[in-house]
Amino acid sequence: MKYDLDRYPFQHYLDGNPISIGEACAELKNFNTKTDKTFNVKSPSFTMIIDQVSRGQTQWNAKTSITDRLAIECTVTSENTKDIDITEYVNDFQKDLNSHMTACLEKFSGPFVLLNSGGIDCTVMGAWLYKNKIDFEVLNLIDLPYGSEHTEIQSARINEEWKKLGVKTNTMDSTVVTKHERMMRYMTRDFTRNPKCFDDNCAGYDNYLKEYCDGKIAMSGNGSNLTMLHIPKGIGHAYASLDWDNYKKFIHTDTFSQSGMFDLLVQTRYHDGRKPVDAQGMMEHNFFDNSLPRMTLSMGYRPWKHILEQAPCWEAILFNYDWYKKFESINYDNLTLELMHELMECTHWRNIIEGWTNKDLASKVKTTQGDNSFYHPNTEVKQYCQNSLIEMKHYWKGNWPMLKEILAMEYVLNRFNRITSEMAQLIHFYNWRQNSS
Repeated sequence: MKYDLDRYPFQHYLDGNPISIGEACAELKNFNTKTDKTFNVKSPSFTMIIDQVSRGQTQWNAKTSITDRLAIECTVTSENTKDIDITEYVNDFQKDLNSHMTACLEKFSGPFVLLNSGGIDCTVMGAWLYKNKIDFEVLNLIDLPYGSEHTEIQSARINEEWKKLGVKTNTMDSTVVTKHERMMRYMTRDFTRNPKCFDDNCAGYDNYLKEYCDGKIAMSGNGSNLTMLHIPKGIGHAYASLDWDNYKKFIHTDTFSQSGMFDLLVQTRYHDGRKPVDAQGMMEHNFFDNSLPRMTLSMGYRPWKHILEQAPCWEAILFNYDWYKKFESINYDNLTLELMHELMECTHWRNIIEGWTNKDLASKVKTTQGDNSFYHPNTEVKQYCQNSLIEMKHYWKGNWPMLKEILAMEYVLNRFNRITSEMAQLIHFYNWRQNSS
């Protein structure tokens, strides 16, 4: 497998004509905020990427309008061969991981900082490094603006297991940088030629982390959720859709639609620390409908930021196009309930981890709810956001849909002392328009 992240899988269009990233950034900087009818509060999330599975909601459109003139489209298509049996794909897990990691180390010489969430993806990468005696340390990212206590507890458990194996561990917490400092830096500093999506900074993958790594390569399991076959939105959705003709009859019943029932139907111990994800939209579509794009795999902004920002890449991830192409070629006819649960429980990956490290580490990995929807600002951040929202009301004057959203943000901030990710992104975007070169 090749490790190729110099391929940007999106194309921008201006008035229907393909344009460069730089030209797209120029449109984003100069469009008329008062008269544009397309740009909305969610638009900053997909100025540079289309994250088709985001925060529990599924966006099925392949091409998305950003402003009245600007649109973005994912350029990766599936060959749809469906010639790799699901059991063959699973049996190749270890071989494909070896191939990916070997290709990765041809790009990055290390040493590495393994970003530890406590889940299977980063742990299997660490197990490979450990087995192959590659120099790495394990790092926890905690005290994040939208961080989850469950994730912090789980990552600490796994940190302890790495420590027992003799691996250096560390924690990037409030003694290094506070969540309020992260938030202010995202909204007010480090502007590049393009606006940055929320996940680049507010989830900890920011210049503070880059400065901590100090030339080392950050390594994370980003991009592997679907190819590793362990999430409800992927393998669970596929299993349900194998019986689509019967399954679709019950989609709109309360039994299926309430309380994230889709996830509960395929819940396992690996997922028991994760809140059920809202399956509306996903439940109503057949996983095997080939007109529905599944590219980007919730990878967010990070894999492409070195291309967008024209800077050296300092993060290695668990994704490559060859693996994704293989994933898209899976024939699911032999996917049984038993195999689906083994995959959701990460049984095969746990066995690999145990063989390369030990049983204690393998048995304790699990996923958790990675973030919360709201951040509690301190007095300084709150005052800054209040002032920014006042300025933004003038900036979008005459654009009633945007003004209404800004007023709603202002109410949430003043009444409940909360900042949503959309508010943080919009303030960043507003400041980027004023400050970018």
